[in-house]
Parts: sequence; C-alpha cells; structure tokens
Amino acid sequence: MMGWILVQEREEGFPLHMLYTPVATYSGRVEDAIGTNLGNAAIIFGKNGKFEAFFKGENVKVAEKYAYSSVLGNPDLPRKLARIFSSKIRKLLKKAGRLGSADFSKLSNSELAGRITEFWRDYGDSYIYSEPLAWILKDILGQHAERDVKNALSKRGRGKEFGRIFGLLIAPAEKPFATREEESLLRIVSKIKQSGSARAFAGNGSLPAAIGKMFRRHEREYFWVPFDYAGVIWDEDQYKEAARQLITQGFDSAKRLAEMDSYYKGIVGRQRQLERFLKLNDKTRIALDAIRVTGFMMDYKKECFTKAHYAYRSLLLAAAGRLGWSMGQAYSVTPGELTGALNGNPIKPDSDATRVLYMWGHNARVLDGTRGKAFLRKEGLAAKLQGEATELKGTCACAGTVKGPAKIILTAKDLHRLKQGDVLVTIMTTPDFVRGMKRAGAIVTNDGGITCHAAIVSREFNIPCVVGTRVATKVFRDGDILEVKAAHGVVRKVK
Repeated sequence: MMGWILVQEREEGFPLHMLYTPVATYSGRVEDAIGTNLGNAAIIFGKNGKFEAFFKGENVKVAEKYAYSSVLGNPDLPRKLARIFSSKIRKLLKKAGRLGSADFSKLSNSELAGRITEFWRDYGDSYIYSEPLAWILKDILGQHAERDVKNALSKRGRGKEFGRIFGLLIAPAEKPFATREEESLLRIVSKIKQSGSARAFAGNGSLPAAIGKMFRRHEREYFWVPFDYAGVIWDEDQYKEAARQLITQGFDSAKRLAEMDSYYKGIVGRQRQLERFLKLNDKTRIALDAIRVTGFMMDYKKECFTKAHYAYRSLLLAAAGRLGWSMGQAYSVTPGELTGALNGNPIKPDSDATRVLYMWGHNARVLDGTRGKAFLRKEGLAAKLQGEATELKGTCACAGTVKGPAKIILTAKDLHRLKQGDVLVTIMTTPDFVRGMKRAGAIVTNDGGITCHAAIVSREFNIPCVVGTRVATKVFRDGDILEVKAAHGVVRKVK
C-alpha cells in the first residue's frame, strides 16, 4: 500500500478560500464527469497562501489507470469534456462579469451569502470538466507516447531528433494566452518602431495617440494575466515599461512575431505528416491527440478561472467589509465559513494560522490548531521530505542540453534575481512567471507534466525544460552548476 504523496505545493498565492472547491472536485465530484476520483486529500494551508496538497498514492494510480483506459476506449472523451466546459464556463464568466459593477450595498447579508454560494456552485459545475482529466493523465499519457515515438525514431535512425519532434507532436494548435499577450505587446513595439518614436519612447517621451490607444486596449484585454487566485494585476504603465525595455535592449520584435506565426501556421498538418512518417499505432495516436487536447485545456481553464477569480474579488471585498475582516482573513476561510459568518455564525479568522483541510469523497473537515497538528503527525505529514542527491529525473517538456548556474525561485516576485542563462529551478510556474522565464537557459520544476504551464511556455520559447522532478527546489541550491539534458529528463549537479 502506498501512503500520502505530495502532488502540488506553492510558497504563496493559494488561499484556502479559493482552493476549497477545486480540491473538493478532485476528492469527489470529478467522478460525475470522468467516472473516477482521487479520494482522500490532505491540504495544508499556511501564511500568505502557502500550500501543500497530498493525495493517497494508491488512489492516484487507480484513477490514472481508469482515466487512461477510458480515453483509449473513447478517444473523443477529452474533446467531449472540453465542449461541456466551454459551454459551462461561458455562463460562469457572464455572471462573474456583472460582479464588478454590482451594488452589493442593497443586498442583505443572507442575499450576499447566496451570491457567494451561487458563484462556487457554478464554479464547481464547470471545474469538473476542465483540469481534472488532464491532471490525472499528465504522467501516463506522456510515458506511453514518449516511449513509442522514441522507438519509431530509433528505427529510422533519427533518435537524436526526439526532443524536437516529440515537442511538435504534443503541441496544441491553439495559442496559449501568454503567447497571445506577448504577440499583442510585440505588435505595439513594432508599431512604435515604425512610427519613428522608439528613441523618444525609450527616453520616457510621448507616443502618438494611436499607439497610446493600443496600450490601453492591451491593458483591457490582458490586465488579469498574473492574478491567478489572489495575486496582482498589470496596468498600462507596466506594459509600457515592458515595451520600453524591449526597445532599449534592441529586441527584434518583427523576428519574434514571424517565428510565432511560422510555429503555429500549419502545425496540425505537420503533426499528421510526422505521425504517418513514423507509422505510429492507433494507441499512440490517441495518446498524442489526448495530450494536445488536455494541454490546451490546462491553459484555457487557467485563463477562464483567472478571470473569474478576479471578478469574484469584488464580491469577497463586499463580504469582508460587512464582517469587518481584512481580505487576508476572508481568503483564509472556506466559502462555507464565510457564508456562515454572513448568516450570523461568529468566526474570528486568523490569516497567519496553519489550517489542514481533510477531504474524503464528498466530505470535508477543516482541522485547526492542535487537531491539525495531531492529524499531520498521525498521517506522517508533519515534516517535508528533504532530498540529498546530485541527479534528478523528470519529464522532458522541451528538449535541449544546457549547463549553467541554478537559481532557486519560489515566487514570481523574486524573478529579478534570474539572470540571462541561469537555470530556473522552481516548484511550478504560473502566468506571472512568463516574462522572467524568457531569460532562463533552462527550466526545472518540482511539479507538472507535459501539459503543465512550464511545459507549454518552454516549448513556445524553445527553452530546455524538465518538469516533475518532485524535489529539485529541495536538492539544489543557488549557484550550483547544473547540467540539464532535457531530452533525457535528467538534471545533474556538476559542481
């Protein structure tokens, strides 16, 4: 029997309030969509949204095998779930979009609580069709497809091309939202150069009115990108500064735009051509198609739910104001605790406290103080695993070999420490990492599979990347010289 396994962790930004419904989905409700779930879950929430999620290893394996068998038996399953999610999320976003302009002062406490309950009900109804299938399949799909593609390439004497070819075969045809944001900003940079305003703009000078309008439109379309669950937003001045840096550094925006256009143009045709050339069997083709669809879903759901999280913030602000709480306190309670407080059940949230959320099936219990500590001791979760190794194995997300100094970055706010060519070692990446990721010589993460955020972005920028090492941030230290052989999924400390 396998015990608890750490499946995800973050140093900040994962507040209990925002994670309660997604975790409950994995623990029970996802069975309504894909026929299986992950059962018992133990989630540790700490100060500033510090987060560690554990599931029972045997349940993860059972769910993985069930989901893989389901996809092989019904290749349309990932697309079916994507269609259902697309329909449901549109309704959620339409409702959420009205929250920003709503006058909550006219609502009673119980009516406000009802709005909160409605939001999370709709959220859960959408969520079960979004990420769970992709997350459960993230390892097994890649393992099977990678093995078969490697064998096919070896038979044709092209084994050394595995990283490039596999990266192309698993790439979604749709552009990730981070790519669309970059593309939009680069068009503005190109327009500034064409207008002859580059030198003046680099020196903080004025811009033609038409270009100023482009910046404002860009802000309206992409301000939400770094928000995630409870983060920050970007404004027009930050986008202008990003564009100013690109111009000052002499970045070739036209070349990058052409590369992006070339990468996506005809990508489906190139994938089909490669599949025919390699004579891949039906099982491998199904796995590759599922990887592409679930990879797209991982990005699309992040875009949709980030927008929903930002819109929900106005509702949470109204509730916190009624109760005399700070936003930190509001984020530290469950949605049920918040609505209970609005309905007259007193609670004094401590935003600095460590809370343990234990879920099994459709049941949940929050354990505080001594009860939480006792549970962690009983379940063997009281201390993190500390690794001692010089070499780690993970999953290749983007091929290439790089040697360089490690930079351990646990949160996006520390990305200023990442220098050009450093090996970025992190727990996982999120949209607010993207601008810093471009400086990395290679990327190594604890979490994730071939459809995770780091994998998608690394393929976009052609940065060697190994994901899913589990303990890279615990094993390596700043300044360690690492050799990343991404095609083999190997990260090795050389000195």
